[in-house]
Amino acid sequence: MKYCEKCKVEIRTSHEKCPLCQGVIQGEKEGTEEIFPEIKEKNYPGVLFFQCFTFICIAVGVVSAMINYIFTPSLQWCFYAIAGVICIWVCTAVGLLKRRNLLKNAIWQEIIIAFISFGWDAFTGWHKWSFHYVLPCICIVTVLFMIVISIIQKLKPQEYMIYFMIAGGLGLLPIVFLWIGIVKVEYPSILCSGFCFLFLIGLLLFRYHIVMTELHKKFHI
Repeated sequence: MKYCEKCKVEIRTSHEKCPLCQGVIQGEKEGTEEIFPEIKEKNYPGVLFFQCFTFICIAVGVVSAMINYIFTPSLQWCFYAIAGVICIWVCTAVGLLKRRNLLKNAIWQEIIIAFISFGWDAFTGWHKWSFHYVLPCICIVTVLFMIVISIIQKLKPQEYMIYFMIAGGLGLLPIVFLWIGIVKVEYPSILCSGFCFLFLIGLLLFRYHIVMTELHKKFHI
């Protein structure tokens, strides 16, 4: 073991001089054991899949552009294909990022899909199909999906309540858009908002104390 006579300390590192006084040290280092443990690189599950998926998405976009400009240069349909690939990539990326919490994942997917549909609607002539059909449908599907997940995973009310309330609140947006005149097709919005309103009323009636506790915890109400 290396030793510094001046500092009276043993030195287990590979220093040639004392790290304290920079003086000459005596003895030799014993063994090859590392003082600090080796930190192993973490292997996150799904990274390889996401890398392959990202590469495939880029490849699809590039191949689409190549085929477009070689065979049909006047149509420029590759921009639609690339935009569709980007949308799929974003939804998949968020899904993988939020995979540990499926209820939170569902909320994120609902919001992202809604905005993607708004963008496609505006890009293709603004026929408002995103407000008339996509938004009401995605709101209902999200609520039903969350109910099924909470049953399958046997979640406690405290674990799903805040997500249920957010999903139910988002389901009231179609009736708001109908009221301010954005929506012209009434039935999907009425059905969606009516369903979500009843869903929220059910939460208040049968889980009132839990609802109020979660509201107090999250929003200090």
